[in-house]
Amino acid sequence: MSQDPIPWLILSSIPGLGPVGISTLVDHFKTPERILNTPQQHLKNISGIGPSLARAIAQHKRSEWAQAEILKAKKANIHIVTRSDPHYPAHLCQIFAPPPLLFFRGNLELCNAPTIAIVGSRSFTPYGRHIAYQLARDLTEIGITIVSGLAIGTDTHAHKGALAQHGA
Repeated sequence: MSQDPIPWLILSSIPGLGPVGISTLVDHFKTPERILNTPQQHLKNISGIGPSLARAIAQHKRSEWAQAEILKAKKANIHIVTRSDPHYPAHLCQIFAPPPLLFFRGNLELCNAPTIAIVGSRSFTPYGRHIAYQLARDLTEIGITIVSGLAIGTDTHAHKGALAQHGA
């Protein structure tokens, strides 16, 4: 399967074609390049695709746009890993409809470490702020990586707690 991010990025940008649709198509056609080169009449017969999505896929050849996006990412020191890349986090491959590609900075290997998500309200209590911070701090002390949705609020304090302990 292709590790070239351009066809993955093109597929990801097609309105109405999310990770479930991409997974269905990859299961059937094996590579994103084959999907993008498949005639519309063959695409529409795939379960869950239909005529309008098949038309959008067949007409969606945005390689210049995708190349520009990849260049922007490189300039911002953002790396891209596709689902077919050996560095793609193994845990994500086990979920239903994994993201076709990931944009990241830092150490992607942390995704393979033991992790726990700490998420919560944007409008939190002082007690909630303290618990998120302390829990993350304590967990990173024993080698657990903290993940969250990066929302302002509880998530922020969980990350602050992890970083205070020089954790991940």
